[in-house]
Amino acid sequence: MSVRVSHAFSPMAKSELRALTTPIDERLRRIAAKAGASVIDPTDWLCGPSQCPAADEGGKPLYKDDSHIRASVASARIDALDGYVYLEKQRVSALPAKQD
Repeated sequence: MSVRVSHAFSPMAKSELRALTTPIDERLRRIAAKAGASVIDPTDWLCGPSQCPAADEGGKPLYKDDSHIRASVASARIDALDGYVYLEKQRVSALPAKQD
């Protein structure tokens, strides 16, 4: 598998990223609202207050291309869906233990 990167692994200003992603984000939010869904913004987990890094602390890229997060990064850093994915597991662990 090869990865094509069109830019250096330098951070991007969060404001610059927002300028690039706002048109598609707004469209996704409209679609989600009609479907009764929510949009999860990964910048909450990936970016700092003013900068969005392109690589982790070890120099590994966060993205597999210009706009898609690597699966390992999503798994390690983004826990927004965990409450839904593991909901059944949480319900089971919240039940009182069976008495013998």
